[in-house]
Amino acid sequence: MSENTFAVAFSGQLVEGADPAQVRTNLAQLFKLDATKVEHLFSGKRVVIKKGVDQQTAGKYKLALHKAGAVAEIINLAAAQKPASVTPAATVSQESTSSSEQQTQAPTIGAMENVTVDEPGVILVAAEEVPALQVDVSGMDMAEPGVVLVQAEEVPDLQLDTSFMDMAEPGVVMVEAEEVPDLQIDVSSIGMDEPGVILVQAEEVPNLQVDTSSLDMAEPGVTLVEAEEVPEPVIDISSLSADEPEPEKPKNPFM
Repeated sequence: MSENTFAVAFSGQLVEGADPAQVRTNLAQLFKLDATKVEHLFSGKRVVIKKGVDQQTAGKYKLALHKAGAVAEIINLAAAQKPASVTPAATVSQESTSSSEQQTQAPTIGAMENVTVDEPGVILVAAEEVPALQVDVSGMDMAEPGVVLVQAEEVPDLQLDTSFMDMAEPGVVMVEAEEVPDLQIDVSSIGMDEPGVILVQAEEVPNLQVDTSSLDMAEPGVTLVEAEEVPEPVIDISSLSADEPEPEKPKNPFM
């Protein structure tokens, strides 16, 4: 007897707490189905997802459907008395054309031929060990709660003398605008030549002749002139004094 005597079927039952709309989306992505074929899976009738597989493969299909939010069942075809007992009443890959075909042929979904599902608990990617962060805090200290680290400086209120200032009534013209006469420029003696006319003839400048025969180039790093030591200046300020300047009284901009 062949070992490939198992089938995976789905009758529309969802995992507890699963969102029906999200499960439909998951199944559409899992089996690469359009919306119409996905709705066939939720017709309320048993639909064979895969048949003619061994028990381990059938278990992988069931696990994949469970992750998508659908509850599948595994059917032992060898234990069934008649093939009709596991024949679906609705199809996924194509619509049935007659009731007799529904009893003799079970549709399958073959979009998962190259899909494998590991057993629960299998580590797909080994976690990398992250070393503990090493921070040198030996030079740091922690003050007690409530300690004032920096004493706040008291800022005195700004004192402005506005006794000499006055406020004009709203709408008062503070300064009369002066009338600026139109600019008068006499251009009667000015003319304009035609485009392309040469206004000034360019003079020929002879090539610069520089005699460098008496010049020489020292080696890199050679000191051309020795730096002279400059003595620090000595200034006698014992007879000088500085008086405090009197604060200048601000002028009234409105007077």
